[in-house]
Amino acid sequence: MIKVGITGECGSGKSHCVKLFEKLGVPFFYSDDSARKVINFNEELKKKIIKEFGQVYGEDGLMIPDRIRSIVFVEGGESKLKKLNEITLPYVFEDFDNFCNEHKNKQYTLSESAILFESGFNKYFHKIIYVYAPEEIRIQRAFDRSGFSEKEYRNRMKNQYPSNSKRNWSNFIIENYDGKDVEEQVNGIHRKILSL
Repeated sequence: MIKVGITGECGSGKSHCVKLFEKLGVPFFYSDDSARKVINFNEELKKKIIKEFGQVYGEDGLMIPDRIRSIVFVEGGESKLKKLNEITLPYVFEDFDNFCNEHKNKQYTLSESAILFESGFNKYFHKIIYVYAPEEIRIQRAFDRSGFSEKEYRNRMKNQYPSNSKRNWSNFIIENYDGKDVEEQVNGIHRKILSL
């Protein structure tokens, strides 16, 4: 089974591309969902996070997003984000291994991560797809979807590798300016992967 990773900056349109691959029957691992699950329900991990970042969980036992976002992206900068990833990602990787075992009869699986290269998650994949969109489009999409200010968006991007590097390290590129021909690009990549 071929393991394929898909990455791109926040607002590049990764989620739209993923839905198109899913329409083609490709099993997809939601790394963000996995991270949310382990952060909120894995007691061992929760203890590690509280020890490092203080009480970032509410009375319901769920992480308070605004609190951790403020610590990681506003107060702490790169070192805090790196630490959060170091603590959390091994649990996500384990979840991914289980997912791949469940779908080992498929020709390929797909997994998305905005920090695929930064986290070292790229080493788990045989092929990588990079979704590109110009920065001004990404900022507008991030604002429309999540209400991110331009400052918050740029703070997030500070901790990621440059677009050119991700493009050079990837096997396939999807150019997503206005979404019009994205499905055609996805179908082309799908055919190429099936032929490997």
